[in-house]
Amino acid sequence: MSIIRFLVFTDLHYDHVFDAEERLDSLIDRINDLSLDFVISLGDLCYPISDNRPIIRKLQLSAL
Repeated sequence: MSIIRFLVFTDLHYDHVFDAEERLDSLIDRINDLSLDFVISLGDLCYPISDNRPIIRKLQLSAL
């Protein structure tokens, strides 16, 4: 029997909270500590603007 392991998160609110970078780093650390098959973001990560591309890139790199 095979078990699928995944993490679901929501409401990082990167653009609205003072500790957004710390939250993002903590999330990435947790993702990297677990043996996950995939990660799901349910939304409210950040505004879809070009200034936030590094945030998306950081999450993409943590998945490698």
